[in-house]
Amino acid sequence: MAVEDIEAVTVHTYWFAWSEIGSEPEKWHPTSRESADHSLPYILAAVLIDGQFSDDIFSDARIRDHRTHELADRIAINEDKEYTREFPAKLPCRIEIRTKSGKELVARVDYPRGHSGNPMTDEEVWDKFRMLAGRQLNKGQAERAA
Repeated sequence: MAVEDIEAVTVHTYWFAWSEIGSEPEKWHPTSRESADHSLPYILAAVLIDGQFSDDIFSDARIRDHRTHELADRIAINEDKEYTREFPAKLPCRIEIRTKSGKELVARVDYPRGHSGNPMTDEEVWDKFRMLAGRQLNKGQAERAA
């Protein structure tokens, strides 16, 4: 699915997540790394555009990228009262994507990737290590550290 085909995205989550990263108007148009990494609409838009999460979405150039902000404007974040009741035993989230042709895509998780209820594979852990180590180390140094 091409990002241009997305008409709307709705995220349903528990109150704490909504209040921290999806409730204030400035979350839709962050202007710094610090505000972008606390913005669910921004992060979701960037990941939908890239097809994956990476540190690259927090670069200054990316934060200024109009495509990310335009897609974020089509994202709504809602508290789901049932999900709030399930928290903190679960960290539920449901994402609904509606395309311009009317197709509906839905995904739900009770625990984010990396949580003990939804653990990462060894390969995913090493990939994350390399990505994070790459902030300070060159590729060879990161591999030796791994």
